[in-house]
Formats: sequence, C-alpha cells, structure tokens
Amino acid sequence: MLYFLQVCQDMQCESIFPLAMNYVDRFLTSTRVFKCHLQLLGAVCLMIASKLRLCKCIQHDELIFYTDHSVTVQQINVSITNHNKIYNNIIQEMP
Repeated sequence: MLYFLQVCQDMQCESIFPLAMNYVDRFLTSTRVFKCHLQLLGAVCLMIASKLRLCKCIQHDELIFYTDHSVTVQQINVSITNHNKIYNNIIQEMP
C-alpha cells in the first residue's frame, strides 16, 4: 500500500492516506478479496476518503491514471455499489 501513499503525495492529499488505509484494513477483516483486486479496493477507499475529507474529491480519471489504466470507471462504480460494507462501516463510526 506504499504505492497509494505515493499517489497521495503526488496529488498533495497525504491527509487522506491514513483514513483510506483504515477503510482498506476494516474491509479486509470482514471480506475476502483476491490479490488481483487489491489495487481496485485501494483506489475505491482513496476515493471514499477524499469525498469525506477533501473539498475536491479524487476523480475517477485520476485514479485510473495512477493505476496505469488497470482499473476502469465501471469497476470503480461497481465496487462502490457492491461493497456497501465500506459505507456501512464509515457511517457507523463517524462522529
């Protein structure tokens, strides 16, 4: 996940990295994820963290660029839609 720290540094949004990795960790404790989907999971968690913490959230095209086009807009949208566990965990633990 050091790769995602570098992405956050490039985008000058290091403040969301710990939150995004927290979401990754919490999701992985409750759901089995294949190794080939970890980059997609990280990208989705970065997007969710940016929506909650930044004035301008990370966009799909930025994540696709940083993953070297290994994920698509459709995959990101499906992951967000299908993995409501991430949203449920976030909402439950928000102050």
